[in-house]
Amino acid sequence: MKKLGAIILAGSLMLQPVIPALAATASTTAAGTGRTALNVQTGVITPSQLLTGGTTLTGTVLIDGPNLMMSVKQGSQAVSSAIIKTFPISDKLYGYSIEVPAEGTYTLEAKTVYTNGRNAGQTHTSAVPVTVKAVTAPPVITIDPYNTKPTNQSVTVHANTNKGTLNAASHTFTDNGSFDFVAADAAGNTTRQTVTVSNIDKTAPTAEISYSTTSPVNTDVTATLQNISEDITVTNNGGLLSHTFTKNDEFTFEFEDAAGNKGTAKANVANIDKTSPVGKVSYSTTEPTNQDVTATVDFDESVTVTNNNGSASHTFTDNGDFVLEFVDKAGNPGSVTLSVNNIDKTPPTASVQYSTTEATNGDVTATIQPSENVTVTNNGSVSRTFEENGEYTFEFEDAAGNKGTAVASVKNIDKVVPTASFSYSTETLTNGDVVAQIIPSEDVTITNNNGLSAYTFGENGSFTFKFKDAAGNTGEATATVANIDKIVPTATVDYSKTTPTNEDVVATITPSEAVTVTNNGGSTSHIFTDNGSFTFEFVDKAGNKGEMTAQVNNIDKVAPTAGIHYSTTSPVNTEVTATLVDASEAITVTNTANGDFNHVFTDNDTFKFEFVDAAGNVGTATAKVNNIDKRAPIASVQYSTVDPTNQDVRVEVTFDEDNVTITNNGGSAVRTFTDNGTFTFKYKDAAGNTGEAEATVSNIDKTAPTATVEYSATTATNGDVVATIKPSEAVTVTNNGGTLSHTFTANGTFTFEFKDAAGNTGTATATVNNIDKTAPTATVTYSKTTLTNGDVTATILPSEAVTVTNNDGALAYTFTDNGTYTFTFKDAAGNTGSAVATVNNIDKKAPTATVSYSKTTPTNGDVTATITPSEAVTVTNNGGSLSHTFTANDTFTFEFKDNAGNTGTATATVNNIDKTAPTATVTYSQTAPTNGNVTATITPSEAVTVTNNSGALTYTFTANGTYTFTYVDAAGNTGNATATVNNIDKTAPTVNGVSNNQTYTSSVAPTFTEGTATLNGNPFTSGTAVSAAGSYTLVVTDAAGNTTTVQFTIVLATSITFGTFSTSNSSGGGTNLDVSAPYTVYYSSGAPKSVASTTLVTVPKPTTAGSSTSADFTTEGLTYTIKVTLTSTSPARYNVTATKK
Repeated sequence: MKKLGAIILAGSLMLQPVIPALAATASTTAAGTGRTALNVQTGVITPSQLLTGGTTLTGTVLIDGPNLMMSVKQGSQAVSSAIIKTFPISDKLYGYSIEVPAEGTYTLEAKTVYTNGRNAGQTHTSAVPVTVKAVTAPPVITIDPYNTKPTNQSVTVHANTNKGTLNAASHTFTDNGSFDFVAADAAGNTTRQTVTVSNIDKTAPTAEISYSTTSPVNTDVTATLQNISEDITVTNNGGLLSHTFTKNDEFTFEFEDAAGNKGTAKANVANIDKTSPVGKVSYSTTEPTNQDVTATVDFDESVTVTNNNGSASHTFTDNGDFVLEFVDKAGNPGSVTLSVNNIDKTPPTASVQYSTTEATNGDVTATIQPSENVTVTNNGSVSRTFEENGEYTFEFEDAAGNKGTAVASVKNIDKVVPTASFSYSTETLTNGDVVAQIIPSEDVTITNNNGLSAYTFGENGSFTFKFKDAAGNTGEATATVANIDKIVPTATVDYSKTTPTNEDVVATITPSEAVTVTNNGGSTSHIFTDNGSFTFEFVDKAGNKGEMTAQVNNIDKVAPTAGIHYSTTSPVNTEVTATLVDASEAITVTNTANGDFNHVFTDNDTFKFEFVDAAGNVGTATAKVNNIDKRAPIASVQYSTVDPTNQDVRVEVTFDEDNVTITNNGGSAVRTFTDNGTFTFKYKDAAGNTGEAEATVSNIDKTAPTATVEYSATTATNGDVVATIKPSEAVTVTNNGGTLSHTFTANGTFTFEFKDAAGNTGTATATVNNIDKTAPTATVTYSKTTLTNGDVTATILPSEAVTVTNNDGALAYTFTDNGTYTFTFKDAAGNTGSAVATVNNIDKKAPTATVSYSKTTPTNGDVTATITPSEAVTVTNNGGSLSHTFTANDTFTFEFKDNAGNTGTATATVNNIDKTAPTATVTYSQTAPTNGNVTATITPSEAVTVTNNSGALTYTFTANGTYTFTYVDAAGNTGNATATVNNIDKTAPTVNGVSNNQTYTSSVAPTFTEGTATLNGNPFTSGTAVSAAGSYTLVVTDAAGNTTTVQFTIVLATSITFGTFSTSNSSGGGTNLDVSAPYTVYYSSGAPKSVASTTLVTVPKPTTAGSSTSADFTTEGLTYTIKVTLTSTSPARYNVTATKK
């Protein structure tokens, strides 16, 4: 190795060629003295660069002995110190490196030296000629001046040398970097001069833009360059870094760096707003209405309402004006006037006029006279014609929707034909005559039956009365009698069962008519529990008596019996048949096929025969079979041992049942095996079932085991050697810790001892003599040690001749990226070594970047995304800017490269921009008419904050009207939703015709225009007449649940005069009698010949003048008439008065 100053030219001297050979092949080595064989190196040593001084001899020497002494001589003169090398094991290959001073022929001597200082009997030599070319001074390289100022142009560097040849006269740098100029002279001297250029800059400068504000403003906005990539000069804008916008616009800054690279940055301002906002008004309706009117303002831009609780909607409950004031996001104010004049909440009224108010049997027309123009909403007409008495409610509304009603009531129409009902002297079954008495609905005259109001029936039948009322309306009423019976009753008998039966029999009579059974507990049925007879006695409703006798003789309740016979009772392996025998009477088997008396058993079991006699009595008989055996016995084989043995094995067979006979093996169940084999036992049971059982013995072993030895390595190795035995059979090693393998860490022998499972023993001896554990070494050199984006080659220089065992056997490894690589190699003796090459000056990694955002929460403004690269980079899109502004949700991919030219990307994704105003739907707690409050709830299209209504999503209406919710979403967008309620009704329904706590002396007809009603708790229809005396509570409930309660009383006259009669055949009447109590009829003067009433039950004639008689009135609220017929020709004068008792 040649040393010059601090420079060590390791690896620069190569022996070319290297031809190892034994130096003194003719030499001999005395026994016991060892030997040293010197490898010969021949040829000329040609260094890659020769400096003043000597060079180095390298090679290898193979020794045999504990120590090596090696020296180099030129003639008899030693030229270097002797080398003494100690080795722990003989037969080692030693690599040497010896410096020689100059050109010449050198003798290398090597011999073995023992620890006692004695030399080996032989000294081995090798003559090595060394030629060193003339040593001269190396060439000098001169670099011409070149541009070192910042430039965006290429830089060319020129070089000269004082002698020899340059590898290049000039080199042009298109980018920053280094270049080595190398000069070599004729003597082989070389000089290397590295030139590094770092002033080339071809990257355009970049800059970002910041704004004095990005929020909407009505003032100027200043844009300023920031995050400038390097020093720049602005070439427009007066050289200023800031630009002021007085209105929305764009401006492009133009600038350049010191190298002349030009760049731009565009400023875009869109947030200046100096125009006042404008509002457009819309109304919930412009037609006449009786509801509140909501005026809603839509704006030409986003604004904040500064009055009206911040709402853009205003609800008018009456006509009027309202000024809505607002301001936009830039602070520009505005206003708009809301005006409403179409609200009308006064309901219309109307009076009713009639075509006649006098009593009439014609139609009556009612016409309304409204207080204003209205539309009739039910009849469609202002008139209605009544064909009968009644009420009708006209419903109408004005143009604003206010509703009104007017009730027309007609009571003067009479078109009713008289009717009549009947009373009978008896309505129960009778064998006597029946008298039918007619009861007319009003005063009538009987026009048949001799004018009589009563008709006598001697037999069942019907009779039709004909009559007419005072108005001439005629009517008929038929009296029917069907309750006369004079026939004696009869009966027939039915039986629940007429065929033989084991159940009770029920005899039931069917009378010819309805009767009462006078015996048998009054029942028409009699239960026979045994054969016999029974006579029913009965009477019909007219008292006629009859009887009927029932006779039963088909009852049988004794169950049948039977015995069982078997086809065999001995043990068999065939079927057994059981048969029913000795039945007590004729029977039918019910649970066998076709009623068969036999049952076949294919195996042991039980079977119950079920049978029935003619009367249905059920009997059973159980058959049981247990003598069928169809299964061969199961054998088990037992061995005296199942483990490996060198003894005989005894086998015995046993069975799962008794009485089994072995039919081979001399009838014995035991067999002895003296060697491995198989034997089959044959057998049968008492029922003749046969079987076989195989006995197999394979565990007898009487042969001693053997083993062969295998080695993990048989050639020279520097590792341990594992000797493993391969036994001829399974064995247990009785030494070596019981294992089949023994590890040699050094050469030697070992004997394995083992035995097999049967106890036979054996041995095997292992011998190892190929272990060698001294490893070779190596140094590493590199093709490049400065930063590069190219590959780097690492080359190893071993300490001796080696074979590389990885890397495809090559001494050089090329790195395409930073890292380490371990060369592994072995010498001729098999010793392995390694050398680690480490490279960390390669950069091929693409740059990365993280993305940050100006805003990550919801916003209705723009969002700026800015990347932070992992290293210095140049953005190649986006105008070279590290920031990108999103005006809407989107993605943008930044593209950039680092100084090494590696490219990278980073994607910015923005999804928090929301410039859409939120909406909402409105739901109501009640949409049907109600007299309670109604709660309106909004369901927004997204999460919002309500800015009025105390922030609540619900608003409670206590009366019909509208309410506008205003709200804002997370991004600041505003919205509103109007709730309208018109189903609240807290007004009780109106009742006409009666007043609360009033008393009436005649019938009343309460009416109401809405809802349903009850009178004293019973359903009541509007307009229904109430005529009975008493106290009443009328409750009317409308659809909204409002109720009106009216309590009133009807008190009728307690005394009414029917008139004074002075002529014959006169009549008089009175009205509104109360049927709740009887009236007494008084005759005040004159003794009438007869008295009759068409609407009363028969009134007996008084016996004397001034006496009284009583009768009950059956209908109330009508006109009652008492007619007096005189039989004398003399006039009689008297009064008839009905007085309540």
